[in-house]
Amino acid sequence: MRHVIVCECGTIVRGDDARELLGNARGHMQANHPAIAAQITDEQLLALSQEEPREASASRAEVKPEQ
Repeated sequence: MRHVIVCECGTIVRGDDARELLGNARGHMQANHPAIAAQITDEQLLALSQEEPREASASRAEVKPEQ
């Protein structure tokens, strides 16, 4: 099941597993919140995560980019 972190700036970071979630979260943090990124641990980031509801995951999978 996908996991999400809702950042205090409103950005929603998603990942299919812990590794992907942490990578995406670290990328967001380094680009947008470098002072916090330097201090927050992976464990703290994972503690902020939650499972994405199935209906949200399913509806995202059905969305196709415009061509």
